[in-house]
Amino acid sequence: MQQPPSTTHLRSMPGWSPPSDSLQRAAIGIRTAPKDLQAWLQPSLFPDIPEPDEDDWPRGKGQTFEKYVASNPKRPATTPVISKPGAKPPAHPARRKIYLLPLGEAAEMERFPPLAVLAEGCTAFYGLETVVLPMMSLTKLEAGGGTKIRRRRRGAQVNAADINENLKSRLPMDGFTLCAVTMADLYKGDMNYLFGLAFLTSHVGVFSFHRHQPNSPDCEFFHGSLSRQPGDEGVLLRRAFQTLTHELGHTFSLKHCVFFSCLMQGANSLEEAEGRLPDLCAVCLRKLIWCAKVETSAAVRERYERLLDFYERQPHGFERHLAWVRSRLGLAAPQRLPEAQPLPPELMCDECEPSGTPAGAPEPEEDDKAQTILAPGSEDEEECGSPSGWGKRAVGGEE
Repeated sequence: MQQPPSTTHLRSMPGWSPPSDSLQRAAIGIRTAPKDLQAWLQPSLFPDIPEPDEDDWPRGKGQTFEKYVASNPKRPATTPVISKPGAKPPAHPARRKIYLLPLGEAAEMERFPPLAVLAEGCTAFYGLETVVLPMMSLTKLEAGGGTKIRRRRRGAQVNAADINENLKSRLPMDGFTLCAVTMADLYKGDMNYLFGLAFLTSHVGVFSFHRHQPNSPDCEFFHGSLSRQPGDEGVLLRRAFQTLTHELGHTFSLKHCVFFSCLMQGANSLEEAEGRLPDLCAVCLRKLIWCAKVETSAAVRERYERLLDFYERQPHGFERHLAWVRSRLGLAAPQRLPEAQPLPPELMCDECEPSGTPAGAPEPEEDDKAQTILAPGSEDEEECGSPSGWGKRAVGGEE
């Protein structure tokens, strides 16, 4: 699929070369996919990963579908546990919910994006019920979890790893994952800042929306006013949704993607995060539906229909998301997506005739034998960010 024009790279990342079609097919594992699913996963339907600037997130080798399955990731329960009449409650309820825990003081709640809307979007994206918990202060979280939450820069930044350590004991019995959200700025180690940090095996994470606010001087696209301007809420919601769905992907054990433009790409900056595809590529989509135990064409279509309904109900800011989902459902031409903008985009895809299969899908072809490709880094956490002083701009990102 033809990709949108990207920012001109003044300095390319040394030693990088784009993934070949055969490598993409091996990463997807098209040959082993159910026959009715293969049309949804053809590489030609997904935009290529753009050439990285030397300041962008390092690409690495990536995590293929085969390697993902071999890692034996935890999977959500397919159905709730139902006890017989009069029986004791199950000792281990079915883990099939996503929990969002807002962190901060009560007075900060008005600064958050609408959490109920984010929960709706997460349910549409991952197919699991998403529940928003009551707000909790960092002091209470620290007291209950027993790990001191370190701070730096005169308390302006809080340590994301310390927050996650405290979250581990708070995962509800029916929770598949617990994700804290905060307006506080995050860091870890020598990173300038983080958009978020997820612990893969513990199924917890924390995500900051601080640098997504257009009225924050720490935002790359700060508009110059400390007060929110018309349209800022829509921009914050869109950016928060993209960061949240990315980080939740890590709690499903999805590692950073290097095969296509993909929501699961790492990002060193908001500019880089906004430029990627706002959804899962073929590799990561197959991982998700396998993890959810719904590896069928019907399940893929149902997921896109849920997302279509969610995006259509948002007043503005989700035009690129909507254009992509429409093209996947055959409601719009499989053409270039509207280019990402620092402010809410106004562009839309032209409509074309509906189709019973993904628009433009070629006949399925078998791939070469899946290659052994292993992601570098820790098996327990995923991060996007940069060491202090890296590159030509202040960078950080998602973990």
